[in-house]
Amino acid sequence: MTIATVLAEIGDFARFTHRKAIARYAGLNPTVYASGRNNRTGHIAKAGPPDVRWVMQQAAWTAIRVDPEIKRMWLKISRSAGRKAAAVAIARKMLTWMWFAIRTRQDYKRRTAA
Repeated sequence: MTIATVLAEIGDFARFTHRKAIARYAGLNPTVYASGRNNRTGHIAKAGPPDVRWVMQQAAWTAIRVDPEIKRMWLKISRSAGRKAAAVAIARKMLTWMWFAIRTRQDYKRRTAA
């Protein structure tokens, strides 16, 4: 269901030239507040289709629960950003993995611990 929803909402992945572009389109990127020398990031932008954000968030929580490598990444991020923000970061990362796999026409290969 996840990939079907993402493909239906996003369409052609080739129109995104960079991984950050697809994250911006989906609204999974943090907003940036910049004024003078002060730069800080805030909540996610929530631009683009809300169904993509929802389905990627649900997929992220499932991946955190069942994949030890993703759980390790989530734990590392959650120490500084908090649990929910870390889950959004995992959702963004999973969406960029999808983009990379489709753009390069390669299957996703899970890294194994050496």
